[in-house]
Amino acid sequence: MCAAAALAACGGGGGGGITDGSLTPATTAVGVRVIDGAIRNALVCLDTNRNGRCDSSEPSARTDASGNATLDVAAADAGKYPVVAMVGTDAVDADHGPVTVPFVLKAPADQPAVVSPLTTLVQTTVEQTGATTGQAVSTVQSQLGMSVSVMQDYTQSTSTESGTLAAVARLVVVTQQEQASTLSAAIGTTAIDGSVVTQADLDRLIAQKIAELLPAIVSALSDPAVQAAITAGDATALNTALQPLADNIVSSGGITTEAVATLVGVNNQVASSTDAPVTTAGATLHTLNFGTAKSWFRRIMTTNASQAQPDAEGNVAFRDNRLRSVSSNDGSIVQQAAWSTGSDPDRQSDVHWNGSAWVNCGLAQDSKGSPRDAQGRSTYDYCDGFETGTSSRSAFDVAGKTMLEVYNQIRSAGYTNITIQNATTVLGGTTFPAGSQVLYYSGMPTGTAVSYIPKTNQHVRIHKTDAAAAGDTTACENLTGPFTSYTIEAGTLEQLVSRTPGIPCSFGEGTATGSGGVTLTSGTPNEYWGLATVSVGQVGNAPLTGSASNSTSYYTTNQLLRVGFGAGNAANYYNCRQRAWDGSPRNCSLAGTGTYSIEALGDARVMTFQDMPPQFSSLGYDRVFVERGGNVHYGFKSRPTATKHARLNEGAGNALLQQLGVPTFSADSVVSLTAASYQGEWIVWPTGAAGGHLSDQAKVVRIFPIFDGSAPTGFQCFDAIEGAPTASLACTFTLDPGTGAATLGDAGGTGSFTLDFVKGTGSGTYGATPVSVQRR
Repeated sequence: MCAAAALAACGGGGGGGITDGSLTPATTAVGVRVIDGAIRNALVCLDTNRNGRCDSSEPSARTDASGNATLDVAAADAGKYPVVAMVGTDAVDADHGPVTVPFVLKAPADQPAVVSPLTTLVQTTVEQTGATTGQAVSTVQSQLGMSVSVMQDYTQSTSTESGTLAAVARLVVVTQQEQASTLSAAIGTTAIDGSVVTQADLDRLIAQKIAELLPAIVSALSDPAVQAAITAGDATALNTALQPLADNIVSSGGITTEAVATLVGVNNQVASSTDAPVTTAGATLHTLNFGTAKSWFRRIMTTNASQAQPDAEGNVAFRDNRLRSVSSNDGSIVQQAAWSTGSDPDRQSDVHWNGSAWVNCGLAQDSKGSPRDAQGRSTYDYCDGFETGTSSRSAFDVAGKTMLEVYNQIRSAGYTNITIQNATTVLGGTTFPAGSQVLYYSGMPTGTAVSYIPKTNQHVRIHKTDAAAAGDTTACENLTGPFTSYTIEAGTLEQLVSRTPGIPCSFGEGTATGSGGVTLTSGTPNEYWGLATVSVGQVGNAPLTGSASNSTSYYTTNQLLRVGFGAGNAANYYNCRQRAWDGSPRNCSLAGTGTYSIEALGDARVMTFQDMPPQFSSLGYDRVFVERGGNVHYGFKSRPTATKHARLNEGAGNALLQQLGVPTFSADSVVSLTAASYQGEWIVWPTGAAGGHLSDQAKVVRIFPIFDGSAPTGFQCFDAIEGAPTASLACTFTLDPGTGAATLGDAGGTGSFTLDFVKGTGSGTYGATPVSVQRR
């Protein structure tokens, strides 16, 4: 027994100390289990200085053969600091054998019981964003597309979900080890902030990179050899299958040795007090893709004097401005399109659920950002809830440096948001002026909104008849002619479910004469799944040929991912082939099963899916279907993905743009719509006509993103059958981009209407008939 005076030295979870004459616990036992498989002889510690290493002054222990260890920590520190496990080459993995390349695992302070590659992703998210553990868990599980907890000990279960988690975890470790091997020579080199690169620096970089690469890691799990190993529970086969995948992930998207100096410097910089809340007007060059002085894309973020004043919650505002220039093939005509959100101007009208209403992101839409904390972090709310998250920023002075030197540094560090063709020639030896800065940002979304594209061609189409949906032979043989002739637009989610039960139309072997007279064959079976299922997305970007005679094979290399429905909310997920000339889904195979659910959001009903297979995660979004306004729309919910980009402040950005002949910007820059902003197809139909925009009285006006020889006026007109352009019409068309006022004249009469660029809709008259307009 310990003497009373020596109680404080007895240690252990049941130990105590004397404080003001009363006996109080001085330490507490924290049990942890370290797994990829169970890892023996890992050094585990409470990381009280948060440097990602186990230092001699920190409570530590070694794991036993089951991966278990107990840390004896000060009671006041329990739940306060993250747990780190340093897995060296003296450690042994029960499932995967002796460790050959060291790696580091972590777990959040408030959930230290399991330390795994998956808890490491959670803790990395906590460190990058300042999120709570619960928020970080939700983010990682969303990235993985899984509903089961990533904090569990997956080695203690034989379920399919646990097998998939174990495979994700193993690929994370193998990728981590592969990346570490490629960067070992960087230890001891100098970062751009003058510091010496350490192993801890590399560990931090690698953890951040793994978070960025998670979509690629999850997508790789769809490899047949990996799936076979998961099904068989064969750890040896799994390792064999994963190694080349990890090699490819690192070689195609990992950190290079040249990037280390910049990335370590970015991580080391702590925001100064003068870099805290943005209280003055300013603007940054967010993205630049430069081809020539007539062909480029420029995105800027602005905060004017009014927006720089903190609101009642202490947030400041910023706006997104996008401008793209394109030219005709001979470069004689240049056209610029301006807008503020989405990959193209016609995506400005996307609709999202902000938590209480369905909204668009307007041209003058203020987004919000909080003051930056001591780590340079700020929370943001982009476009009224479209995306929320956290960003961090580091700033480096580049005044007097050549633009080419800075550009090469940015690119070599893996920042791809600034791209300049023929950079050596167009930048030459020009230097940045005084006050120029490069601002390195990293971001992690913590919330994304359910969204849909309101264009008419994003309405889901289904079989016209139940017979065809049931695979009736005669009905299937009648699926010829225009797609619209044997389909209708789904009006409800129940109608979508009933008409897409996953029963394909089966045909005999198909043949066609391809390029060079080669015979193309479908093989057997030859099944058409285009209306038996509904699209979730496409993996691959092989182009369609447009005709069999232009094709060298019957199928493209793309994978079409689709879903069909069964009884009891069952969702069956399919991987389909794509016919090369028309893109139709053929010969689908079952990739997995899950369920769907439907919930009401405002005046809409939304269908979401659970338990999608790994290859569906490569899409970068979750497919949803939104029933609203009498139609079912293709919708999406972006998966949160870690991002990074390098911006230039106003002085540096404008100096670069002036050098390239691109318009400059300021904090007061605004989006000024042009005719090209309205690019795409607008369908005009008599208001109240039977079938709405599907009326055979509908017309389509196609506004081109460029003027070329085939459409010197920049537009074309068409008759429309069931909303699709058919015969070309001779017409006149005018548009005032500022107001959206438009006129249309053809042999049938004349009309005038007003287009709402943001909403993608319009109304007016054609002759004496009221008309409605919508993006097609």
